[in-house]
Amino acid sequence: MNRVEFGAYIGELKLLNTRKANLKNQLYSVENQIEEMFTKIKPFLDKFNEHNASYPLTFERTEEKYETSHENAARLSNVLKKTLRQESFYGGASSINIFSLWFEDHSKLPEIDTDNYERVRLRKYHSGDILDSGDPFYWIELRKVSGNTVKKKRFNIWYRYLPFFLSNGYLEPVIRAENYDEYESKKALDAYFEIANWMNTRDAKPFVAIDYVRQAFLSEDKSIRVTLDSDIKYYSIPESITGKNFDLSKFGFLGKEDISIIKFKYSSTLPPEIAALKEGLSAPRSKIRNALNLLEKRSPKKS
Repeated sequence: MNRVEFGAYIGELKLLNTRKANLKNQLYSVENQIEEMFTKIKPFLDKFNEHNASYPLTFERTEEKYETSHENAARLSNVLKKTLRQESFYGGASSINIFSLWFEDHSKLPEIDTDNYERVRLRKYHSGDILDSGDPFYWIELRKVSGNTVKKKRFNIWYRYLPFFLSNGYLEPVIRAENYDEYESKKALDAYFEIANWMNTRDAKPFVAIDYVRQAFLSEDKSIRVTLDSDIKYYSIPESITGKNFDLSKFGFLGKEDISIIKFKYSSTLPPEIAALKEGLSAPRSKIRNALNLLEKRSPKKS
């Protein structure tokens, strides 16, 4: 390398360092703006979430799932109201629509495991057929299932930052700004980094969407939770998903279930009066497997 070449490299290095410093300054400015924005909306969120369901960022519990008729689900709902406390969702609602967008390595779909797996899903609590309603946050979670044992890690983002997640954007500043409590911030960031790594190493993409109406019932110590899901609908995925077209009307309707699903979720022993509710219930059908079956029926047959 001669002096001219050396001088050119030094000049390029100085230019790159200057760009790096400028980007750091821009990032610092954006982080400050995000923190200011969440500071302004925090009183509004606290007011609406004061009596609503709260969602831990990390937990492990046992989950047992059964299916039943809509009529029996209504009966079980009345029984549960006398035994457990019915949860209130965003705005004090006694039931809520939940939209779940599932991510997976598409090469695994032909032999997908629905009993023992790790999978990421994005969830939105909403009202009716409008995703951009109700709770303004999206939840992203890594669900690890081994039989009836379920482990979850998750974090949430304000709806305006959904495009960042869908485009594999950098979310650390958003999560730090949203979680002012240091302990909660650490758990949220731990979930974010693990989920981002899981998705990148598997090249995971959305493959199916499911929407349903949920009621939930909770014990006083929060160690037992029973959920009732009805009006379960399946959707195919648009060719491309962005924050702008993230609307239920953009997803292809595949079909709906004619049954309800009840889940018993607990980290302590179920009391006899709750355990007795499982008697006579049927073994569940996997929502994801049902959705994939519907997708296969809709796909053009290969000649």
